[in-house]
Amino acid sequence: MKTYSGKGTITFKKGDVYEGVFQDNKPNGVGKMTYKNGRVCEGIWWRGKIDYEGELNENGKPHGRGKWIYSNRTYEGEWKNGLKDGEGKMTYSDGRVCECIWKKGKFQYEGELNENGKPHGRGK
Repeated sequence: MKTYSGKGTITFKKGDVYEGVFQDNKPNGVGKMTYKNGRVCEGIWWRGKIDYEGELNENGKPHGRGKWIYSNRTYEGEWKNGLKDGEGKMTYSDGRVCECIWKKGKFQYEGELNENGKPHGRGK
């Protein structure tokens, strides 16, 4: 079977359609998958699997709200120019959950937040 790499549109046998960057016939980079059932998944792909699903800036970096799926944890929250920035929740594969504040990709605070997203009550 011939493999393709580049940018364009791939229609898979099951009827799903991917538009974006691909490598060896798999989504690999910024792109959008429209599944046969109508669900749309837009973000950053790696070897056929979604790594980041959410808003992107004009350079294809996470920006706004989104979810990044790592091998042993998932971060869901705010991003700015490709870095965690603002409120977010890190959920680890062992069940631990960290509700945190991030600034320019660096951890700032873990604990209770008030309705405005500011540290409140117990935290560290």
